[in-house]
Amino acid sequence: MKRSPLWLAQAFGITTLFAISLYLGRIVAIESNKFLNLMHRFLPFRLLSGLSYIPENYRYLAPRIAVVLLVVAIASPWLWDLWLRFTASRQPFSIQKLRAISPEAATRLNSHCQQKQWPFPQLWKLPTDIPLIFSYGWLPRNARLVISEGLLSQLTADEIATLVSYEISHWQTGYWAFLSVQNLILQLFHQSYWVLSLWGNHQAKPVQWLIGVLASISYSLFWLLRLPGLWMSRVRTYYGDRAATESTGNPNALTRALAKLSFGLAERVSAQGYTPPLVESLALLLPTSTDLIRQSLYGHMPLNNLFVWDSLNPLRSWMSLSDTHPPLGDRLRLIMAYAHHWQLDLEVPLTAPPRREKALSQAEWAILIRQSLPFFGVACGLLTGLTLLLVGAVGAWGQWLVIAWMHRDTQLFWGCVLMGGGICSLLRINRFFPDLSFQMLASHTLPHWIEDPSLLPVNSLPAKFSGILIGRPGIANWLGQDLILKTTNHHLLKLHFFTAIGPFGNLISLQTKPSALIGNSVQVLGWFRRGNQPWIDIDQLRAASGNRLQAAHPIHALLISLIAILYALWLLGFGQLFEEVTNQLS
Repeated sequence: MKRSPLWLAQAFGITTLFAISLYLGRIVAIESNKFLNLMHRFLPFRLLSGLSYIPENYRYLAPRIAVVLLVVAIASPWLWDLWLRFTASRQPFSIQKLRAISPEAATRLNSHCQQKQWPFPQLWKLPTDIPLIFSYGWLPRNARLVISEGLLSQLTADEIATLVSYEISHWQTGYWAFLSVQNLILQLFHQSYWVLSLWGNHQAKPVQWLIGVLASISYSLFWLLRLPGLWMSRVRTYYGDRAATESTGNPNALTRALAKLSFGLAERVSAQGYTPPLVESLALLLPTSTDLIRQSLYGHMPLNNLFVWDSLNPLRSWMSLSDTHPPLGDRLRLIMAYAHHWQLDLEVPLTAPPRREKALSQAEWAILIRQSLPFFGVACGLLTGLTLLLVGAVGAWGQWLVIAWMHRDTQLFWGCVLMGGGICSLLRINRFFPDLSFQMLASHTLPHWIEDPSLLPVNSLPAKFSGILIGRPGIANWLGQDLILKTTNHHLLKLHFFTAIGPFGNLISLQTKPSALIGNSVQVLGWFRRGNQPWIDIDQLRAASGNRLQAAHPIHALLISLIAILYALWLLGFGQLFEEVTNQLS
């Protein structure tokens, strides 16, 4: 397997994490200076006179943030130890106890460390019935392997051995250190969000609103800082699967382990009534992600049909760009190719071994463009803007003043980018949000939607389901980050609820928030989207008690499009024209 995707993903992740940290650091500096300036003006006796202003330029902030990130990276194994001690009650776990449960896992771990001349890693156990396994550190000599009680009790000995081998395969790579550091930073924001939410749920209304805003900001920062690691997390899984298969020689056990782990996480969501905080905050470090819909369909349809979309849809990788892991079926198909090569019986009959991936056909490119039309518009605008900048540069070189001005006009460039994205977003709205009505019949074709390999989010299938709304309680769900419908058939469907100004509209909206209906019987009307993790964009939510919530996905998309177009027109010169006309009239 070629290593270039790993290095590209690692370089992208490190650069993006540093850039986001630098940008956030500048925002903190600007807001801190505003606060200090306000205090200096109004507080008596110059109480804050000893506090100086923070320089806001990137030249000052960049080396300091780099040093902070480096220090966190070096101290990350010990910081992780402390974090898990106070937040997850981690316990020591000896190699003898691991050997009693999975002799092969203990043998693999011991022999690998001896062959590589590594010190034996520290083992931790989490006393939770959630199946978890992950590792952290930045060198093999300070590696930590964490296994939960739930994983030890739910998986067999050979399955545990394959997951331990999967984790070992990451220890001598640079991306392991990057993900360890990034996830340590993520824990801080996610835990702040969770603690504030639980405390704020029991406070009076004014305090509750303030705490809700702070918790939502913490979660938003967690979501933002999570983005740099998504590509790295997806790419590394294929290398871990290959290494675990070669090490154990048991691809079928790895297949069972990944499926059991994914389904086990979904079972805990169903039993607990919401996504456990540990599952979300540690998602980038886990071997696989929660598979809500397939866990509920397991046993009701053939196993290979459950993963047909993951292995046959030509755009499955594109549809996973915002996910922490690639489609599970795609991974299992590749693992089954190893089993087929070794002439073993296939645990999951995913047809023949996969052929070498080819470039997308013209029809597939057309479908991809229709699916991601706003991004295609941004790309066209970007290309147009760069072309105009190049033409301006040529004009400046040839001293053609008629076009030379475009070389220095950055507003022209950004206007083209915004105009392209805005127009294409506007063109997609009608196709993306077809008309709906509660008079339509209830949807009973969910299994057929799941096994249809041709579906994409742009198909926008009208859907009407009844069931129980579950998710995190109160403030923890003000942004609608954990809304799940447990249908009358006990299927689990992820729900998205947007106001006209997006998820943040729930913070200022006067209507009942979706989180207030948690635990109630509801009817959901919306658009079914088939991606790596299927979901429903809510149009209306009707509770048995009579409460009715109207979402605004189409209006949100329309507002974003119009704002982008209007601002682009302003940047392209209409703003100056408007000012001149206003001045003449006045």
